[in-house]
Amino acid sequence: MSVEVALESVTKRFGDVTVLDGLELRIPRGEFVAVVGQSGCGKSTLLRAIAGLEPISAGRIELDGERVDGPSNRVRVMFQDDRLLPWQTVGRNIELVTKDPAATAQVLDSVGLGAKADAWPSTLSGGQRQRVALARALASDPELILFDEPLGALDAFTRVEMQKLIENLWEERGFTAVLVTHDVAEAVALADRVIVLADGRVSVDRRIDLPRPRRRDQAFYSHEEDIFNRIIDRQGLTS
Repeated sequence: MSVEVALESVTKRFGDVTVLDGLELRIPRGEFVAVVGQSGCGKSTLLRAIAGLEPISAGRIELDGERVDGPSNRVRVMFQDDRLLPWQTVGRNIELVTKDPAATAQVLDSVGLGAKADAWPSTLSGGQRQRVALARALASDPELILFDEPLGALDAFTRVEMQKLIENLWEERGFTAVLVTHDVAEAVALADRVIVLADGRVSVDRRIDLPRPRRRDQAFYSHEEDIFNRIIDRQGLTS
């Protein structure tokens, strides 16, 4: 299942500071979009607004034509911190969503942790904990998953493994995905489109026309370099 996301003239202010400024964006059903930009450009605020966790100051956000005015069971968010309950086993953390031991076992199997249902979160590695967080996001079979820099604290090897896992599950399940990341290479590896935010608006909307699975070849690095340079140019940091 998937959902179309539409943002029309979305503005978000915190006091006198405008973080999102009349932002326009449309994400078709089943598309994987990555959002990049300098720190403080509004990436996480945008994600929270789509999730219904942050009220907007003006404009409209819609899921399949229905206005977002709060959290929805159609949407799940995966954060950089795993937010697992340390006093519950891995299985119980998932079962709080599924209410079904069989469904819990199935979703843990899908992230490669079928044998860890009875483990405590404190005994897992950082990568395993994020796999559990991913399983929890998948457990309700959402139509939209929002990824708020979930891989930022992982080592390079584990990060690439998680990227492949997320891509495989997205292809299998067909949900719409929005990824916020500081890592332009990660955005190019995963996304159909890369959005660059600057001054609270979409400054670049680039389609990544590379076959999957993505190879880190010259075409890949060309996309990465161009997007990175666009971010730098927007900040006036070029010599």
